[in-house]
Amino acid sequence: MFKKTILSIMLLCTVNPAITAEEAQQVKEARTYYDLNVSFYCPYTCCCGDYADGYTASGTIATQGRTCAAPSEIPFGTVIHIDGLGDYIVEDRGGAIIKNGNTYCIDIYMDSHEEALKMGRIYTKGYIDNEDWNKN
Repeated sequence: MFKKTILSIMLLCTVNPAITAEEAQQVKEARTYYDLNVSFYCPYTCCCGDYADGYTASGTIATQGRTCAAPSEIPFGTVIHIDGLGDYIVEDRGGAIIKNGNTYCIDIYMDSHEEALKMGRIYTKGYIDNEDWNKN
């Protein structure tokens, strides 16, 4: 009885993928990857100057693991996937957060200045989940 119950639960929890592996590969290949110059910042005056109040330019509370700053051409709320670091939501801006040639400068929020310094600067690639912002 116990084994049958476990098997039933396993079958109920099995989820069929919404798309096939081939479709997933097509989506991946269709993405536009960008060069990213990633830096890190904290909520204190050493990084934010007069804006060191814990709020982002979009009005949200800056949150480690979620918040990033991006150039103004990328709208607030856009999700950026940063290879090796994960997904971040554009919620902030910054004076040095620009597009430099083909490279986007992205600044990722950290809770402490020590953590931001430890992360340093990373040059990587990434993609933007919703690229409707980039269509003319």
